[in-house]
Formats: sequence, structure tokens, C-alpha cells
Amino acid sequence: MPTYRKPPITEAVIGIQLAENVELERLEKVSERLGKLYARQQPLLTAKLTVMPDGKTSSVVQKVGTQFMSEDGADITFLKSDGIVISRLAPYLGWGSLEERFLRDWKIWKKPLRGSRSGRLGVRYINRIDVPCSLGAPVKIEEYFRCSIETPDPEMNFLDYHFRFVTPLTRDGVILIVNSGTAPEQIIDHCSFVLDIDVGHDHVDVTGDALVGEIAMLRNEKNMAFETYVTATAKELFEAL
Repeated sequence: MPTYRKPPITEAVIGIQLAENVELERLEKVSERLGKLYARQQPLLTAKLTVMPDGKTSSVVQKVGTQFMSEDGADITFLKSDGIVISRLAPYLGWGSLEERFLRDWKIWKKPLRGSRSGRLGVRYINRIDVPCSLGAPVKIEEYFRCSIETPDPEMNFLDYHFRFVTPLTRDGVILIVNSGTAPEQIIDHCSFVLDIDVGHDHVDVTGDALVGEIAMLRNEKNMAFETYVTATAKELFEAL
């Protein structure tokens, strides 16, 4: 697979979602150890609002996990009762850095779970692709993406569009989810588009050593999807090495 000098990645994620939740109390030591590895942390809260028959309301705020962050906020780990998610915001430092941090945090996370645990393993990359464009001039999406839209008038301009599709891949339980659409412009004389690629595998033993190979497989599927859904013209923007 090619590598790029200017990868359009705005966020890279490796995550686990358990089939059955774990009590937060069992993750207290995990939280303590992760807290020593990150500069900042904050609780993840959820609020439940109840409306009574007489119109009165009551709300309950409950802690569902903890968010850990590096000093610059680019490295993030979400520890929750239903799993763990490791995220890297731009600038992207490469797969090796993301995988290393995931495996470090994963080994801490799985220790108190004891035994095999089933869940979903996912690799997700969100890309923002900035395409040169003139004010008011239509952008020919098909010049940059192989997943695009057709309009009755080829010269029709648009302010916003979004589409999503979900498809199974060759291995049982491996699902590809692609979201694409317009995004707020970030660069003068450019139009911005999102290409969000999520590859997940259900019913994986998320505490076993085979998880390392599963991550590599999902990364490869993600890379193939990216290379498939962007054109050679788009790749010129990223400057292949």
C-alpha cells in the first residue's frame, strides 16, 4: 500500500465494544494505571431525564467511564463499561504509534476481565479531503471519489450532501461502513469533503492474543477501502512517497 506525505487523516481510532458490559468498579485499577500514562483525565457522564405525568421532571447524572488525554489533547483513550477506544487526532503520527499505544492500554484494560470476552473490534479512519474549487463553481465529485452522487444536471451545484453505505466483506462478520459528504471549508479556495471508513469484526475474542492479528487484518481492509474509493487525482493531493 502507498504512503503519503500529506495524509488527509483527521482522526484514527481502534476500539473494542464488549457484548456484555463490565461494572465500572472492576475497572478502577485500570483507570488508576491509565491515569499515570496521560496528562489529563475527566469523567464521562450521561444524564437521564424523566418526565412525570404531572409534568414535573427529574434527572439523574451517572458516570459511565473516564476520558484520558495527552497534554496537547491529540492522544485520547475512552474507558467505559462497554469497552475501550483509543483515538489519535491530527497530526497523524503513523500506524506504528497508534497500534503501540492501543496494545499498551489494551493489556492494562484486559487484565481484570479474567478469561475470554466477546465483542466488536473496529478500526476507523476519518479523512478530510480539501479539493481546489472556485466560489460558485460546481465540483466534479467523480474526479476525486469513486463513491459519489449523480444529479440530473451535470452542472448543478450543491451546498451539502451526505451518504452512507454498509457492506459485508469477504470474512464472516467483517463489515465495512463508509460515510462521505461535504464538510466545513478549512482552506481558502478549497471545498472540504469527509471520507469516513470504519471496518469492524463482530464476535471477536477481544482479550485473546489473536487480537493483534485481527487488528492487522482490519487495518489492511481499511487501507484497501481508502485506495478503492479515492481516485488518482485525489491521491495527488496527498503526495505519495
